[in-house]
Amino acid sequence: MAERIRTRFLWSAALHDQEIDVQVHNRRATLTGTVDSWLDRQQAAQEAHEAGAREVNNHLHLLHMALPAATAQ
Repeated sequence: MAERIRTRFLWSAALHDQEIDVQVHNRRATLTGTVDSWLDRQQAAQEAHEAGAREVNNHLHLLHMALPAATAQ
């Protein structure tokens, strides 16, 4: 199953070049590494579920934390 998840990441336009490590034990996928955005983080978990993971432990970190919007004064 880990290889199926990695293959889905490879074919994903958003995830193919991200540094994501996949470990699977008893159909529970654990994702570690870094991604570019919150959307990429969510997509990685969704792709793992769609590849057959029953549960996903999403421990992915963001490469760049988004800065809060500036407030007008």
